[in-house]
Amino acid sequence: MNIKPTLNSSLSVLSLVLLTSQVPSNAQQILGWGDNSFHEVSAIPTGSDYIDVTASLGAGVALRSNGSLVAWGDDLYNVKANLPSGNDFVSIFGDIYNCVALTTNGSIKVFGTNQDGMISNAPTGTGFTFITAGSNDIYALRADGSIAAWGDNTYHEVSNAPTGTGYLGVAGGYFYGLAIKSDGSLTGWGFDGYGQVSNIPTGHDFIAVAANDNTGYALTSDGHIDVWGQNTYGEVTDAPTGGGFKELLPAGSTGYALAANGSVVAWGDNSYDKVSGAPSGSGYTDLGSGRASAYVLTNVSTPEPGPGAWAFAASVFSGAFSFVRRRRLNK
Repeated sequence: MNIKPTLNSSLSVLSLVLLTSQVPSNAQQILGWGDNSFHEVSAIPTGSDYIDVTASLGAGVALRSNGSLVAWGDDLYNVKANLPSGNDFVSIFGDIYNCVALTTNGSIKVFGTNQDGMISNAPTGTGFTFITAGSNDIYALRADGSIAAWGDNTYHEVSNAPTGTGYLGVAGGYFYGLAIKSDGSLTGWGFDGYGQVSNIPTGHDFIAVAANDNTGYALTSDGHIDVWGQNTYGEVTDAPTGGGFKELLPAGSTGYALAANGSVVAWGDNSYDKVSGAPSGSGYTDLGSGRASAYVLTNVSTPEPGPGAWAFAASVFSGAFSFVRRRRLNK
């Protein structure tokens, strides 16, 4: 079984960067917070033309509106070195060791390190419509709603991926997978050490599913969030209540959600100020995350950073922290 790398907090300097420029109100910029050990926050690229953002361990990757990719931060797993060229990408998603990208014709490109055959065993051909990844596995949906799975198979998270067609969504965690069936119900497979497979909620109104290490997340049609599995940092008990949420994306043991007004809600593990450093305000349009850092896209005026970011700025203003006004950073 592959053990995930452990991040050393002594090497980390939290940094929140807001890049501000004179751009149209509908421009997409990147705002990031959390661990900055490898400049995955402070080196966020400038510009206002981003439509998606994600991260592997220590490296951020963004998708520009022209379909090209840009990467920053550390290159421990060769994500930057192997960044594919071209301008035909429409979606990206990162895991620990690499990133996976979807092209306009539905083909898949994986770049980074070939851990567990995540690059060499990637499916060929076209017609894929969705991509996602767990810690050691990658999942994709075909146009007919069938699931493709590859990577580590220690807990049969590849070989036990459901067959058939009509699946509406899929997510990968730490050696397990989750999917939404055609009737809106959930199913799971793989490692079940915290009930992330056996305690899946019932119901037929789920429209989105996500997973972190050992915790599952799902979004209902009325915007309610269901969370189950490991609760070490309050991932389950501290999940927001009420409806109106429109996106879920956990990072490690931290949960993130976008409310209807585009505000960010964070809960769970607060290492690297991943919770307290989340930005306030509203109008954010998309979430992206890595192991210890998180990102949002924004197309409105620069919001106030969270209280954790202000406390950090006061303590390290002498140079470790960079707060550069550029308007919001574009995952």
